[in-house]
Amino acid sequence: MATKKEIAAEIRAQYGNVLTTKQAGEFLGMSPKPAKEFLEGVPTFQLGLKKCYFAIDLAQRLVESQIS
Repeated sequence: MATKKEIAAEIRAQYGNVLTTKQAGEFLGMSPKPAKEFLEGVPTFQLGLKKCYFAIDLAQRLVESQIS
């Protein structure tokens, strides 16, 4: 099981520290609808017209999903 720090580093290596919803879905290997459902509750912010996520927040959600 990967740690939050390891997952965040992998995300940053591929996309940088900020991901759009589309990029998050690509990283998760999910199509748009399941990705949006998985990402519900993850903190977001607007960057222009795009909803974005920080790599560390996405990593946290992935760690939480590994536990449950």
